[in-house]
Amino acid sequence: MGQLMRIKCQHCKKRDAVYRRLASGEVLCVQCLANAVVKQIRKAMSVYPIVKRDENVLYVIRSDKPLESITALKLFLKAVSGLNVSIDVLCIDVNSNGLCNTVEEILKRQSLEVRKIISITVKHKNIVNSWLKLVKLHSVLPLQIARKEHITAIVQPYFRDELTFLNIIGLIMLKYEVFSEGMPVKKSYYEDIRISRPFYYVVSHDIAVLTYHNKILQEYMIKNDIGFIPIDERESYALELSKRIFFESPELMYASTKSVELLQSYIVKNSTQCSYCLSLASESVCSICKSLIDVLESSKTSV
Repeated sequence: MGQLMRIKCQHCKKRDAVYRRLASGEVLCVQCLANAVVKQIRKAMSVYPIVKRDENVLYVIRSDKPLESITALKLFLKAVSGLNVSIDVLCIDVNSNGLCNTVEEILKRQSLEVRKIISITVKHKNIVNSWLKLVKLHSVLPLQIARKEHITAIVQPYFRDELTFLNIIGLIMLKYEVFSEGMPVKKSYYEDIRISRPFYYVVSHDIAVLTYHNKILQEYMIKNDIGFIPIDERESYALELSKRIFFESPELMYASTKSVELLQSYIVKNSTQCSYCLSLASESVCSICKSLIDVLESSKTSV
């Protein structure tokens, strides 16, 4: 039998390629793909106030994508090396399945240098019944911690396709608080604190590939309860439809996001801000955060 022909990475021309990038069509090995993502993070940092030198940062492990969040954290640490940034990691367990213990174990095995790990278990199992609520929860609880710990930047690993989806569904729903979740930075109007998305130029498929090729993370992929994905039929349909369009024609994802950025700059002038998630809103507390806060208080979930 003849040997299968291996394709070499277009960048290093030494290692075997594992992936063809959706937007550029580049065929890359794992190491060159990781380096390309780091460059995209640094690009976002050069355009937007993602993090500052000597800053205290709170990095959020997403409840729906904990393994991808850890992959993204490793890349983020590389991107900010030399800036003397101090990083705390926040894990939010919304399913009471021991997620944060698993996350802490993985971080130690990966030897990722963070200052400390903060774990929160949400006691009310039905608090999150949609992806939008989970997105908001990933802002509400980190902001409470940041204000107590005098942290000025919260970093969330949301990716280009997901942020574009939030823009689109926000436009469809005609809701400020959803539409503005697609912004690269949400900065408080009243205090020195912001929520940053350093992966603004990175698509989720790139991170998924890097996660799959991480031998330590592979061990945890068979655990069906490692991540929690809330189900909302309307969101699920819209998300699958938008991803199918974007990944078949990735240029639409970048073009549509640029158009939305122009809309955002106009809308910001005519709106207030939710104090719980820093999104644009028609009132001081957006409708989604109102429902979350009521449940958090009733379940006595504290940080």
